[in-house]
Amino acid sequence: MNVHREFPAQAISRVNVKYHGGKWYANLTTEIPEAEPVENAMKAVGIDRGINHFAVLSDETYIDNPKYFRKTEKKLAKEQRRLYRKKKGSHNRGKAKAKVAKVHAKIANQRRDFLHKASAQIVKNHDLIIMEDLRIKNMIRNHKLAKSIQDAGWGKFGDYIECKSLRQGKRHVLVDPKGTSQTCLCGAHVPKDLSVRVHECPVCGLVMDRDLVSAKLILERGLSVMA
Repeated sequence: MNVHREFPAQAISRVNVKYHGGKWYANLTTEIPEAEPVENAMKAVGIDRGINHFAVLSDETYIDNPKYFRKTEKKLAKEQRRLYRKKKGSHNRGKAKAKVAKVHAKIANQRRDFLHKASAQIVKNHDLIIMEDLRIKNMIRNHKLAKSIQDAGWGKFGDYIECKSLRQGKRHVLVDPKGTSQTCLCGAHVPKDLSVRVHECPVCGLVMDRDLVSAKLILERGLSVMA
């Protein structure tokens, strides 16, 4: 077995073995105590999750969106067409179904690996991580954005940030997302639709990437909550 993290074998409470996408997996469940909070350290960052960029950090770090599903969409559609042409109950249909499952599994594994690495790097470099409290289930009702949001894995990313923060004694804070994309750092209301990628404030004259402005606003809201 390839073990990606050492664990206390005597503390395992449950083992779940499953076969998925042509591979066997063993999920081991154990309770790990939360780390002591990091004292006298407050390197804070605000994170804006997006579609053009997967995430933009308030320190001007940009994380590209790998778009694993989008890149594999044509291959997946091809395998699905082959599956639909096979006779139900036939051996060939079973093999075609396995190929479709394998493509889905690869996409999921790529996305999971990316999310773990991105979240680990952020938690490693910051003591306070501030994000929007997004209602993702409501957002994916918008059919124009649903596929892109699910492909990005916004929900899992937030879960991984929270889990890693607890394990390392860091702080993870969620703030109200209302208006973060329509407000300037000076407080002025600057309305814009999704096609407008540059924030231009008619009040203070600030010109900046709209996602970076949102990340900085998220940081400000989180710090005010912590004050």
